[in-house]
Amino acid sequence: MTAKGILNLLTPSIDVSKVYVPISTSPVWTLVWIANDWAEGLDEEALADFKTLTVADLLNGAPALLDRPFVKNLSPEKNLALASSTTLIATKK
Repeated sequence: MTAKGILNLLTPSIDVSKVYVPISTSPVWTLVWIANDWAEGLDEEALADFKTLTVADLLNGAPALLDRPFVKNLSPEKNLALASSTTLIATKK
């Protein structure tokens, strides 16, 4: 949960001393987790492409990466698990 979320949930019943992120849960863990999870969903060719990716490539933005094999060949399961959002198209019964 985000810091704001936990504070909104608990603040009425507690006195907050400190809100912080310990090194054991810092964003670098998220970065490594997502990269490893992504790599697990790639075929050999796409994994080779993924391993050549630089931080500079990422900072150039997603549109510049959309045609790369590590994006196009990500397994459907990993794509769904790692997506920033999902879209549902349905018809009412």
